[in-house]
Amino acid sequence: MEQLLNLLDELPEYRELRTAVEAGEHPVTVYGLLPVHAAHFTAALARSGRPVLAVCRDEGAAEQMARDLSAFSGREAGILPGRDLVFHDIETASRSDCGSFMTSAGESCPFW
Repeated sequence: MEQLLNLLDELPEYRELRTAVEAGEHPVTVYGLLPVHAAHFTAALARSGRPVLAVCRDEGAAEQMARDLSAFSGREAGILPGRDLVFHDIETASRSDCGSFMTSAGESCPFW
């Protein structure tokens, strides 16, 4: 997979993105890529040693991104679970996702 990651160095768009990440510019965003290409870019950018966050449209897309990142990088990618926001008074609320969030947030992971 390292060969696939190295191929991106030939793309001027990727080089511009990598330069911005290495310079510490925040945030750096990429739009319009197919999911597998987004994972390809993300895995290559994570080689810089800086943490990388990929925001996905839903949990299914996040799980697919994590699998693709793991395939490209050979390292496990963490997933922060989504949360439903409630904008009115409620009597009870489920906190079942808090344990999953705390587990993901506490792991040492280059992908967020």
